[in-house]
Amino acid sequence: MTKRLLVNALAILLLFMTLVAQAGELFSGKIYTQPKKIYVNQPFKIIIEVAVTPGQAIENIKIQGFPADPDFITLGPLESNYGRSKGKAKQGQTADLLHFNANARCHKSITLPFNPILTCDLIKRRSRGFFSFSRSSQTRIRIAPLKLVIHELPKAGKPTDFSGAIGKFRLTGSLSKTKVRPGDIIIQKLDLNGTGWLNSCAMPSQMASKEFKCYPPKETLRRENRVTSEQVFIPLSTNAVELTSASFSYFNPENECYQTCSSPVFKLQFIVEAETPMTNQVKLISTDSSNSPAQTPSVSINIKRVNAAFHQMLPAIIGCLAILVTSFFLLALMKFNKWLAAIISIATLTAGAFFAIKAADYQPAAEVKINKHTSIYMAPSINSPVIMQLNPETMVTTIESTERWIRVESSGQRGWIQQSNITTPDVE
Repeated sequence: MTKRLLVNALAILLLFMTLVAQAGELFSGKIYTQPKKIYVNQPFKIIIEVAVTPGQAIENIKIQGFPADPDFITLGPLESNYGRSKGKAKQGQTADLLHFNANARCHKSITLPFNPILTCDLIKRRSRGFFSFSRSSQTRIRIAPLKLVIHELPKAGKPTDFSGAIGKFRLTGSLSKTKVRPGDIIIQKLDLNGTGWLNSCAMPSQMASKEFKCYPPKETLRRENRVTSEQVFIPLSTNAVELTSASFSYFNPENECYQTCSSPVFKLQFIVEAETPMTNQVKLISTDSSNSPAQTPSVSINIKRVNAAFHQMLPAIIGCLAILVTSFFLLALMKFNKWLAAIISIATLTAGAFFAIKAADYQPAAEVKINKHTSIYMAPSINSPVIMQLNPETMVTTIESTERWIRVESSGQRGWIQQSNITTPDVE
């Protein structure tokens, strides 16, 4: 009986030792930052390294005793690197090293030591022949202390246009077109991107130039480390041959100094119209019948007078049509519904009166007479390309005008001439 009890006790002891060997253990852990030297608003990583029994895993990892004040730090979720490496625990035992990290950014400078405590669920895996199962138990261990030091940005060498960006960036750009005419619309696209944090930094805008009409830049994309924008420019003359580069200042924590990135300088090439055929010239052809060899009488139709007469008669025509349509509705609907006939008749008369008034107020485009040989320019500038030449006594239609220039249309071409080259025609 005594021997049997002794054998049973030894068997239980061996089974207990086997279970303990399979149970798994959390040996140690440490926390550190990457990089080691950190500046205010610089993105960095908090890395946690945990040593466990080989083959074991941990879940629901939490760090207690670490700052989580949103006024001080922006902290992302803790994620696993899904990497497992071999190492040694403090007791000299072989262990697996598991790594976890979280993205962080501190808004203030600080120097404080922390004594974090790691809490997690330790996963214990067991096998029984073809069957396997796992058990988890919550484990808590104090890990090595961390001294968190956040440095202020240096004041020496800080550019006047520095807006808080920290990291490493580059500024690129492109133009919608480089071969242009004065008055063309050019869209400049700028792309600021890199690694780091751009805060709410505004994209650099092009410096104002008297050769261009500039519009404010418009953001098309904003992320933590990338911003894109578009800006519209209109060259006012052929002297606008280039767009100067834009610049952006940032602090580079790698070399601990302020740097500036710049966009390229864009050259513009103006399209020359001088090589176009001379068929664009408009010549005045005399219609005086006295110079014609044949004295055959002909009927001359003045299109201008015909149009004027038509516009004078148009209100009366509209009024007559409105009366005819009203009479039709009145006769057709009176048998069925007198009220409906009256309402439709009044509505038809009102619409006819409205359009008749509009027709009476219509004013055709004014015409002016060229008083000397003149050139039509593409833009309101003598430096812009010439579209065509006009002879004296040529009639042109006005479109719009400025203080010294007027935009006209002649023979299907539109352009700008100087105000001094025109004479207002006499009223016939």
